[in-house]
Amino acid sequence: MQAKQLWYTRRGGQVRGPFPTGLVSRYILLGRVHEGDELSVDMEEWQPLSAFPQLHPSILRGPGDQADEDEQLQRLKDARRWEDERSGMDRRDRAEGAGEFARQRRRFSDRRQPEPVELIQHRLTKAHLRSVAAPRRERYLPQLFLALVLLGGVGLLAYYYPNPTINPTSECQAPPRPGVNWSNCALEGAALSGQDLRGAILRNANLSGADLRQTQMPGNDLSYSNLNSSDLSDAELSRAKMKGVNLRNANLTNTHLSGADLSYADLTGANPDGADLSGANLENAIWIDQTLCGPGSIGQCLPIR
Repeated sequence: MQAKQLWYTRRGGQVRGPFPTGLVSRYILLGRVHEGDELSVDMEEWQPLSAFPQLHPSILRGPGDQADEDEQLQRLKDARRWEDERSGMDRRDRAEGAGEFARQRRRFSDRRQPEPVELIQHRLTKAHLRSVAAPRRERYLPQLFLALVLLGGVGLLAYYYPNPTINPTSECQAPPRPGVNWSNCALEGAALSGQDLRGAILRNANLSGADLRQTQMPGNDLSYSNLNSSDLSDAELSRAKMKGVNLRNANLTNTHLSGADLSYADLTGANPDGADLSGANLENAIWIDQTLCGPGSIGQCLPIR
C-alpha cells in the first residue's frame, strides 16, 4: 500500500507539519497557507507554494471572464464558510489553568492571518449557536435518562407481574368484619353465613363454594370475583358492584340484587328463584340457560336477537 504524502510548511523560518495533502489543500482554501509560504516533503528541499499547483483546491484554479470570476468569488466565500471549523473564540482567553504569565506572553502576538469580515462573522455566529444549543442538550439528558429508566422498570414489572395475586393492602388472614379488604384473596369454601361485611372489598376474590347465606354486603365491590357454586340465598347485595363475576351454579334464592351491576356476569346454571333483580344491570351477562343478555337488560335478561 502506498504511503500517504505528508507535507511541511515554512514561514519566516518556522516549520510546521507534517500535514496530509488534503489538510494542506484545506489550509490553502482557508488562507492559512498562502503564496508566501514554502513547502517540502523532507524538510531539506523547500519550494514556494506555486510550485505545487496540485495542492490548490479546484475552486481556486482557472479564472474566466468577469461573470465567471464573480461567481467563483461567491463560491470561494461559501466554501471557506463550510470548511472553517474554528469556533471564533480565542482559546488563549478560556484555557483553564493558564497562568497570567502565559496570557501576557501571547497578548500581543496573534498568528492568525487577516480574514474577510464575512468569514469572521460567520464563525462567531456559528460559535454562538453552538454555545446556546449545547447547554440545552445537556440540560435535558438527565431527564431523558430518568424517563427511560422508569419506562424500563414499568415494562419489567408488567412483564414479570402481569396479574398480581395479592393486593398489597389485602387482609386475607383477617377475620370477617365490616370494611375488611379481601380483594384477590383465596377464600374457597369460607363459612360466612350471617356475617356483616358491609363495606368489605371482595374484588377478584375466590369465594367458590363459600357459604354466604344472609350475608350483609350492600353496595360492596365484588367485581370479577369467583362465586362459583356459592350459596348466596337471602344475602343482601343490593347496589353491589358485581361486574364480570362468576355465579355459575350459585344459589341465588331470595337474594337481594336490586340495582346491582351484573354486567358481563356468568349465571350459567344458577338458581335465581325469588331473587330481587329490580333495576339490576344484566347487559352482556350470560343468563342461567346460557342466553347472552343484550342491551337494555335491566331487571331481566333480554336475549340478543
